[in-house]
Amino acid sequence: MFRTSTHKHRPSKMKLLFIHGFVEDHTIFNEVRKTIMQGEQIAIDLEKILADWHESPKDLNVQKMASYLIEKYEITTQDCVIGHSMGGWIASYMKEQCNCKAILLASFTDQKKLITPLTNLTLIKYLIKFSIFQSSFMDSFLKKNYVFQESKQLYDGLIDGLIKMNPKILYQQSQILFAKVKPLSIIPDLRVHARKDNIVRFPSEDFVEVSGDHFSLIYHTQQVVNTIQKVL
Repeated sequence: MFRTSTHKHRPSKMKLLFIHGFVEDHTIFNEVRKTIMQGEQIAIDLEKILADWHESPKDLNVQKMASYLIEKYEITTQDCVIGHSMGGWIASYMKEQCNCKAILLASFTDQKKLITPLTNLTLIKYLIKFSIFQSSFMDSFLKKNYVFQESKQLYDGLIDGLIKMNPKILYQQSQILFAKVKPLSIIPDLRVHARKDNIVRFPSEDFVEVSGDHFSLIYHTQQVVNTIQKVL
């Protein structure tokens, strides 16, 4: 059985913190976590984190999210953060702040790598406020334009979740993705990416290529885990 974030963490044991992507939840890592045996596993749900973070600032960004998670989970240099998509973006800033290991799955360290026409937070805020972002039109548009059959059922489920998500939480996740921050000064320990990814462009930096699409961690788990274990 997976351990939850409510357990006390023994400092002598490496913690593996798993951070999911935009509108995902901790279950995105279920297959990976079944296969990785090292460390004390902690898989978080950002929706719950943001709901519980009562002092979440209006100017929330990835750096502030990283700082909050480092403090909350007592992440140190001996620990490793594994992030999928937006989760890898957060993991990189955690590494910059506390020098933990950062493993990026289908992720990025440059916001320009995100494949989306919506990057302006002011526009996103109004699209959410007036229920356009979470409309039936947007639901149909996003589902229609997803081309990979292997993961389409999963993707469609995530879009259904986006439509139902608390608008405040949706905007906060958008802040983490798109708020302007200083460029990273560190290099992640590992980047794992599939070239058939129409959510995040493949890295300009060195990376390990795996099969599949943005959701390779589910549909090509062993390839992804084999690469991760070389770093742990």
